[in-house]
Amino acid sequence: MAMFKSSSRLGRIIPAFFALAMLASSMVSAQSRPNPPLLSVDGQIEAPTESAGLTARLNAEYVDPTGVRRSVSTSGESVVIRGIAPFLVAFDASDSRAPAAFSSQSEIADEEAYAFLMVGYRLNYGDQIGGIWRYPQGANHSRNEDTGPPIFSRVYREPGTYTARLLIRDELGAEDQVQLTVIVEPPANTVHIPVSAGQWPNWVNGTRYTLQAGADYRSFGSIDTGGRHNISIEKTGSGSDPRVSTFSPDGRSKWSATSEFEYRASHIRLVGIDFNHFSEGQRGFDYVGVIDGRMRRFSPGGQGQLWHEGDRVHRSNTRHARGLFLQDTEVNNIGSGNGYIMFGTFRGFYAQGTRFHSYENGSTTWLMLRVYGSYFSFRNNLWYLGVDGGAANGTTLSMLSLDGVNETVWRDDDTVGPLGSSSNGARYGYIGEKQIAQHNQYYAEGSYLTNGIVSTGGNPSGERRVRPRLVGWEDNVWYPSGAVSRGIGTALGGNYVFWRNNSRQMGSGSYIQPSTFPPNNIQGVTDTVTYHGPYLLESTNSRPVPSGF
Repeated sequence: MAMFKSSSRLGRIIPAFFALAMLASSMVSAQSRPNPPLLSVDGQIEAPTESAGLTARLNAEYVDPTGVRRSVSTSGESVVIRGIAPFLVAFDASDSRAPAAFSSQSEIADEEAYAFLMVGYRLNYGDQIGGIWRYPQGANHSRNEDTGPPIFSRVYREPGTYTARLLIRDELGAEDQVQLTVIVEPPANTVHIPVSAGQWPNWVNGTRYTLQAGADYRSFGSIDTGGRHNISIEKTGSGSDPRVSTFSPDGRSKWSATSEFEYRASHIRLVGIDFNHFSEGQRGFDYVGVIDGRMRRFSPGGQGQLWHEGDRVHRSNTRHARGLFLQDTEVNNIGSGNGYIMFGTFRGFYAQGTRFHSYENGSTTWLMLRVYGSYFSFRNNLWYLGVDGGAANGTTLSMLSLDGVNETVWRDDDTVGPLGSSSNGARYGYIGEKQIAQHNQYYAEGSYLTNGIVSTGGNPSGERRVRPRLVGWEDNVWYPSGAVSRGIGTALGGNYVFWRNNSRQMGSGSYIQPSTFPPNNIQGVTDTVTYHGPYLLESTNSRPVPSGF
């Protein structure tokens, strides 16, 4: 049984059973940081202070104009990234460190975990698009920047040169800042596809294709760009979004591979397109965006594949999707039978301003998202249930890891299984980390009665040690529970899992108390060395908020 202790200095509750558990560019110093007054948690004015060693570091991953996926990092060096509009960029500030604040406490023994949980982050993207996110309803969250946990993403819609700036703040009041330059180029060519064409063209790298508003292209068959790169397919004209049947960024079979880890489709974007089916495929992809449109059904890829089949070449080409971006769009689960809206494994999944709307019928409908992997950022989204599935409704959002034998390393790759294994019986696990959900709204006016549940964990029993690491929810709201919910709850199991300031009544109601599991204690097995269990639970969010730019 987990034992909990209270820390009055940090104003939080933490388990007492914890234990010790990219390519950079050339250099110029960062701008000096701003220094305005800031309201502290208790409402008193305090100014940022200096703290030896506080280091802001910003990593960015993206696909460049040649189709190559790149990672860069800066802690003050001059860094420039370049891509084609709309440009998908994944930002990660979790390599920032606060050594003085870390040393001043004893509750968290892992310096990386401390920085992930207890440092405050503000990222201004530089494109200054203005306005606020539409979810949660009635909130006032700017579209120009995000604060909170250190996993971020951006869709740069227009060509131009922008400065992305990261500001961090530790618990001692110190701040540090870095920046990088984002250059967004226009596509080299634009090609219009009329309905009269009757079929899709031979896709060409670096091209923007337009589809006529109000037109129906479903008879053209599946959009499959194969191993091509930097292709966008966008609505043009006024009227309803053009209809398309299936979107499969890279539908090639692993059996057609002739070499290990072959190039796969990268930086493929659909803008303002209404399509019936998203089919991920065995090879996955590198960076795909669905923007301002509608996805009516999703099919998982790599997780469900028999990755051990074939020789080493074939196994190396069965890979998880890397970098799925959903922005200002709608995702449904229209199909036959009961099912989730999305069920799959990703290395990089970023959703913002998106409505996850369940249309599926059936008495055992499972609601929303069940996702596995690493580097997830869910911000400013709405979960909406459009059917009454009865008492057997499942989870709203599950961020999980895959089962495996003795897997204790959180890896940073997108391979589905070990290339040397000869069977799925090896129970290879993909251990998840750095998954966050913030400023989301669960349910709205018109949603059916349901169970509003979120969860994290794996399925650990025996030696299957697959708890996620650095995963949590902050500042999310539930629609008035009396109107739409049979029950609101959570099930948390993992390593440094956090649950902060998640409340009913659109944020004005009571704190939602999670149910928790001790480390790896399902099926009677306890591992308190590798997995700490639910770690940081608090009814108000004590994460520092950096001052404004």
